[in-house]
Amino acid sequence: MKIKEVKMLHEAGVISCLIAIRSPSKPRDWLIQIVFDDASLEKPQRPVLLHNSLGEAKVFRRLNTLLGEIESITGEFYQQVEFERAIDVQGDMFL
Repeated sequence: MKIKEVKMLHEAGVISCLIAIRSPSKPRDWLIQIVFDDASLEKPQRPVLLHNSLGEAKVFRRLNTLLGEIESITGEFYQQVEFERAIDVQGDMFL
């Protein structure tokens, strides 16, 4: 989903959150996952990734660039960002 669409849906209250996730193919890169508020939609939507103008997943090499993109989408300034460890089903840490 391209940034213009994401901004429009965020303003409409359809997006419940934006999540920074590690790229599965390049662990040093980051992606933005868009999670929809199912209560405001006719049918549930799967989370999708933010895409660039070429329709490819937009990759961020620096977290401050990623955060700047999230701030441009939401129009809000973030003072703090929290991180969680990724845990698989057996409880083993990925990090």
